[in-house]
Formats: sequence, C-alpha cells, structure tokens
Amino acid sequence: MGTVTYPENTTTWSVADREAQKAFAAKLHNVAVDDLIVGVHIGPEESNGVGLPEDFEGLRPFHKVSNPTDGWNNGAKYVVYFENETGNIFKAVNADPTTIAELTEGPEFESIIFYK
Repeated sequence: MGTVTYPENTTTWSVADREAQKAFAAKLHNVAVDDLIVGVHIGPEESNGVGLPEDFEGLRPFHKVSNPTDGWNNGAKYVVYFENETGNIFKAVNADPTTIAELTEGPEFESIIFYK
C-alpha cells in the first residue's frame, strides 16, 4: 500500500465530524449548509452498514433485499445473502457482521436458494 502525502498547510478532518461533512457537501454542491437535502446532497447521519469488508471475508454476496417484508427480516433496512466457496448460504442483516447466520433449511432458505 502506498503512502499518502498531503501538501503543507493542508487541513484534514474526521469523516465522523458531521459539521465538516455538511460543509464539504455544501461546497461540493454549491449550496448553503442549511439547504442541504439528506439523501440528495449528503448521506444520512446513521450509516446503512456497520461491518467492514474483512468481516465478510470468504463470503460472496449474491442477492440483496431492501426493506424486506418477508416475515423473517421485517423491520430491517436490508438483508444480503451470501455463499462461501463450498456453496453454503449465509445472510447478514443491515451489514452487521454479528448477524451473519448460515441458512440450511426452512422457508427462508428455500426462497433464497433460487437466486444463487
């Protein structure tokens, strides 16, 4: 991995600093901070996922369901279904690695296997 060098007198800020995010988005879109529209000019304060790529290492996503009303995942923002190299099926809710669960049988398994 290469080294990033910043020019002298460069100001950096944390991506967790919401006010800095707003200032950047306003400048980028040439609008006043008070005129920013969440979902258009800037993303929501709460991210849609909490996991990191390495949390899902060895899993290949093959299907995503947004705002599911399937009876198993109601209330989730989204569910992603994965398979590993041996073909086993897993799911994670809202990209939270603590929710990774293997599916082996039952109605949810039967409904998702056709997307593989």
